[in-house]
Amino acid sequence: MFHRLFDGHSSLNAYPVDLTVLYAYFPHIISSDASTNELWDRLEKVIFLTLKRELTSHQVSINIDSLKSLFREKLYDEHLRDPAKIIGAMLSSWIEHQGLDPTKPIVVKETSADIYSQEILEWFPNTQFIQLVRDPRDNYAALKAGVNSYYSKMGESEFTTLASLINRSLTDMKMALENPSIIGESRYTAIRFEDLVKDTEGQMKNICTFLDIPFDDHLTKTSFMGTATSGNNHDGQKMTGVSDENISRWKSRISEEEAMIIEFAFRGIMEQFEYLPEFPTKDSARAYAEYYKWSNYHYFFHDPFAAKP
Repeated sequence: MFHRLFDGHSSLNAYPVDLTVLYAYFPHIISSDASTNELWDRLEKVIFLTLKRELTSHQVSINIDSLKSLFREKLYDEHLRDPAKIIGAMLSSWIEHQGLDPTKPIVVKETSADIYSQEILEWFPNTQFIQLVRDPRDNYAALKAGVNSYYSKMGESEFTTLASLINRSLTDMKMALENPSIIGESRYTAIRFEDLVKDTEGQMKNICTFLDIPFDDHLTKTSFMGTATSGNNHDGQKMTGVSDENISRWKSRISEEEAMIIEFAFRGIMEQFEYLPEFPTKDSARAYAEYYKWSNYHYFFHDPFAAKP
């Protein structure tokens, strides 16, 4: 949703989908012993399948093959383990393929960008980061709604999704707190999802000040390559543009046990974003202990008695 608010702004270019290079390609594939052909195959799947799926779902058509050919011309085999070269080649290919103004900044949504922010600044020194933060209980509620419809197809259960939330979102919140001082407030800012959806115009005006661009009405409406889009959620609800419907709905969407686990895991940091706990620490700690039994066995436990003598 946040990413799609930037689509169509006269001072910006926007790559329309999550680039996913830092999530699905780097660093795992780069650190492997994959061959050149295997690296190309993986990279093309990560970038172009993601793009094709989104274009198809929005009924937008471009010549993917010609874009892929342009990308191939710009990226050499020796650069397949260099994320800066990969990202640079893809974004310049997109700008050239779509006939966009190369002097305008490009907006990129990339999973884990907050975590890799110091590396990204080394690759692209003029980058500015805008991080969206959300109540972790509502965040999990949104993910949980997608377990049956999406995440279960990737082998995830509700507890697996909860573990993923605790691992990633806790890190994201810490980065949102620390990165402005590490990188500089002119380079890095964070806003709350709740503030954005309740006062979209006001928050986007603040973002314009941060980016030093003029405010544009496009910034209050979600769109995909110029076409208006509905909200993104796993509940199957049809929402028009920006919606505050799911703010604080975690109470009806997740169990008390799940909420207590999250509150214990995030206690001390969620309060810094004004997300206040609902349950006593004693109860949350007990719920977290039950979660720990599962997560420790599932991810970390090694049975020394199972080995053959």
